[in-house]
Amino acid sequence: MRELTLSDALAVVRDMRLEDRACVAAMNPGLTDEQFAVNRWQTHGPAWVIDDDHGAPVAIGGVSFQTDWLGVFWFVATPRMRPKHWKNTIRNLDTVLARAQEKGNPYFKRRLEAYTLGGWEEAARFAASRFEFEGTKRGAGANGEDILMWARVAP
Repeated sequence: MRELTLSDALAVVRDMRLEDRACVAAMNPGLTDEQFAVNRWQTHGPAWVIDDDHGAPVAIGGVSFQTDWLGVFWFVATPRMRPKHWKNTIRNLDTVLARAQEKGNPYFKRRLEAYTLGGWEEAARFAASRFEFEGTKRGAGANGEDILMWARVAP
């Protein structure tokens, strides 16, 4: 895991999984791949890339700082993600989420949110293991898709 560059964001976004592409289209209608990649690269908050064994980017993720108390977790992967990449990603993600909610951290966020596309069970299972389900924004996607809301609030 390393800091996200624009070229990494472009490479991953151009090759993202179909599920990720559908989610991005529902929540960011009208953005081209290039616009979305630049948007992710310019995220206000930490953003990283996961490389495969040959140094090629296979996923990008981060926490977008929305306010002084709120961050939104985001993640986009390519079909080239392998089980060992997922294991490393999850371990690092757990560290990032925990540190984002440490009281002494200057970037402390009391509330972290994540959003998944309704019907994408894999994403919902992942979110459920780290966030609490808060509800469904029915028909909130660009084409009427349901958006599931998840959050974790620091004690």
